[in-house]
Amino acid sequence: MCSAINDNFSVEAGYRYMKSNMQDTITVSGVDVKLEIDPISNWFVGVNYKF
Repeated sequence: MCSAINDNFSVEAGYRYMKSNMQDTITVSGVDVKLEIDPISNWFVGVNYKF
């Protein structure tokens, strides 16, 4: 969501969610390493100024 306050200022806020179920195994220096990425989510708020 983005909302203009005037010609120069605007604010935005929202929520991001990235679903992931990635799993992988790699070998580093002869050692197996299991990688797992869980879903990522975050809230954000921003203020923008246009010159």
